[in-house]
Amino acid sequence: MRRRALLTSLSAAAVVGLAGCSRSDADEERTPEGTEPTTTTETDATAAAPASVTLADRRLVRSNRDTTDELVSVVGTARNDGESALADLSAVARFLNADGEEVGTADAELNELAPGKRWQFSLVFPGSGEKARSVERYRLRIDAGE
Repeated sequence: MRRRALLTSLSAAAVVGLAGCSRSDADEERTPEGTEPTTTTETDATAAAPASVTLADRRLVRSNRDTTDELVSVVGTARNDGESALADLSAVARFLNADGEEVGTADAELNELAPGKRWQFSLVFPGSGEKARSVERYRLRIDAGE
């Protein structure tokens, strides 16, 4: 069951793009609120969005809540609002507990993202059950290479 949930989460990543170069950074911290059983909505973003990348529809998602198979991941969409393609994109989530201590990381990469295109990513926390329940917040960073 845990493997199926992990594979389902990973299949949400989409690959789109064309060749080009640029540099872009986005860094933010998100804190969940609400009690919906499978998805936790966040507020209080603390990062400024870079000129050419917009982070949209990002959230902390929980599945199998309150079980030994509970999983948590950050899912979202990065959109290239610039006029040039972005190369070597990376998304890194740092998962934090209630004390703000890092309890795990996850990352994903994309070779290229054309202007106006979107990248849907899913960053799955490397633990399950009690470890996944310890995740209260996350920091998300999106980078593009030269």
